Amino acid sequence: MVYLVVNADYQTVKVGVTTTLARKNRIATHHRESWQLVQTWDVSTGGDAYDIEQTILRWWRDGLGAPPAMQKADMPQGGWTETASLLWVDVDDTVARIQAEVDRLRSEPL
Repeated sequence: MVYLVVNADYQTVKVGVTTTLARKNRIATHHRESWQLVQTWDVSTGGDAYDIEQTILRWWRDGLGAPPAMQKADMPQGGWTETASLLWVDVDDTVARIQAEVDRLRSEPL
């Protein structure tokens, strides 16, 4: 599963991956640290989820020039390297890009 969360206090967005079984725990862990769920996407494999996450991170870093917005100390639950500032990244654009990647994977022949 791929997920997207935002933290209004830090004006930061985070993309992440987790297993379907761990989904509630992972998102709840972020929620306890003031992150709000934007959306989740179920995909067939962990590899697909990882590939989507990496595609989004490359777009943020290389396409938009957005560095990680958080530091390790800011996120005791982990995941700081998968963050970007909302000054650089638009949530709706990110949702659309993730959805496009999910749709692309679903349309590929098995």
